[in-house]
Amino acid sequence: MAKVLLSDFPDDPILDHNGMIGKFLIAALDLEDRMSNKVLNAYLNRDSWPANLTDEAFNKIIKILEPVIEDTERHSIIFNFIKRKLHESS
Repeated sequence: MAKVLLSDFPDDPILDHNGMIGKFLIAALDLEDRMSNKVLNAYLNRDSWPANLTDEAFNKIIKILEPVIEDTERHSIIFNFIKRKLHESS
């Protein structure tokens, strides 16, 4: 997949940090990042699961959820990169 840079769209009003849509985009990315991290933390918190769940079962669940966990971490990195670029373009 080719990398898409904000500088590839210098006159695009959606990517204009000072415009309403740019600010909305930053807020949406921030909200998505916070929600994803809350869900991720809930998955990883042993106390969020039933008390009678064995450690072996919990570890298997975490292993099954590993792709979701990794994807959430990648999304957080991407969201922060995009937000940083939007702030830099102002």
